[in-house]
Amino acid sequence: MKKFCPHCHCEMLERANLYICPRNAIGDCVYDAMLIDEPPRDAQPFGSARSHFDERATSFDSQSK
Repeated sequence: MKKFCPHCHCEMLERANLYICPRNAIGDCVYDAMLIDEPPRDAQPFGSARSHFDERATSFDSQSK
């Protein structure tokens, strides 16, 4: 069964037990099979998908006087 690139849908080539996109070598596709096993660089600790922000209640009445 042939495998296709998830980004450009080009037929992938098998190299060292990995499937690579031939268009990646020429800079035409962003799919890189070597980076698949690494966790995302923007991963939040403890599985949180939200960015950090202060959730404490703040009273703005004292600032308006």
